[in-house]
Amino acid sequence: MNKLFAVATALVLSAHSASAFIYDCDITRPSPDGWMGDRIVFSVDEEVETVAVVDAMIMAIQKAPILTKLETQYGRHVIRWKLKGVKATVDGGPPSNIGTADYKASVFPNNKLVLTVHLTGFDNVPRGEGVCTKKKKQ
Repeated sequence: MNKLFAVATALVLSAHSASAFIYDCDITRPSPDGWMGDRIVFSVDEEVETVAVVDAMIMAIQKAPILTKLETQYGRHVIRWKLKGVKATVDGGPPSNIGTADYKASVFPNNKLVLTVHLTGFDNVPRGEGVCTKKKKQ
């Protein structure tokens, strides 16, 4: 997971904005359904409202961070992204492509993280919680 932090740090340090920072988040209560690891890193640039998202699942499937838009709602940061090419084992069969997983992370002013995942073709919505450490650009 140190590679994730290194990738996100490189992204935020390459940002020219004084409003750039990193949320380094530990998912302390992951969903029992899976679909999330124990750590996720968001490289945020508030000035241009962009975020680079990186975690173990993104790196395993896409091999690079996902760039997305930053939203601010009621004082919290909301980050949404899609991870394409997700595979799952259904009813003990071989892994099959289920398409896209739609992720939503909300980081509240107290640095609490809530992460949800909507999976194509599935009714359940995995949900995890954690805490983020906000690290300013040096």
